[in-house]
Amino acid sequence: MKEEILSLLNMQDILDKYQIKSNHGKCSCPFHTDKNPSMKIYEKSFYCFSCNRTGDLIQFVQFLFNLDFVKAMQKINYDFNLNLKEVTDKKQLREIQIKYERERKKKEQLKKEYNEKMIRASNNYRIYSNLVKMFKSEINEDNWEELQPVVSFLEEKLELLDEYMDNLDKKYE
Repeated sequence: MKEEILSLLNMQDILDKYQIKSNHGKCSCPFHTDKNPSMKIYEKSFYCFSCNRTGDLIQFVQFLFNLDFVKAMQKINYDFNLNLKEVTDKKQLREIQIKYERERKKKEQLKKEYNEKMIRASNNYRIYSNLVKMFKSEINEDNWEELQPVVSFLEEKLELLDEYMDNLDKKYE
C-alpha cells in the first residue's frame, strides 16, 4: 500500500487536505511553534530546518496525527478515497514497518549530514567573503601587488564553495 500511496499523492495533496498553507515549497512546521516557515516541502517528502523532522508524506501524516505507520496509511487511504487493498497479515505488516523505519532513519541521517556540511560551507563562505571585503578595502597603490594575489585566492575559494554547495544540493535532493 505504501508504494501505491506514494505514487498517487504528493506532499502538496497532503498539505491541502489537512489545511496546512504552503508558499513556494515552504510552510510553517506543524510539529513545533513556528513563527517563520521552516519546513521545506519536496514532491514526496519534507524536512524542517528547525526541529529536524523529516520523512515522506506518510510519515508526515504519522507525525501530524500521532499514528503508527499502518494507521497513517489507513488514514490516507480513507481520507483520499483511494480504495487501496489494506495489508492485514501481521507478519507482512511488521516487515513493511521495519523496512519503512530503516528507510526513514537513512533519510534522516542523510538530511543531518547535508545540514552539517551546508552549515560548515556557509560559515566558510562567510569567512572568505568577509576577508575579501577586508582586503579589498585595504588595497591601495602601495600594496596592490601584495594584496591582489590574496584577494584572487580568496575569490577562487568562494567560487569553489559555491560549486560545493550546489553539488550538495544535487546530491541530497
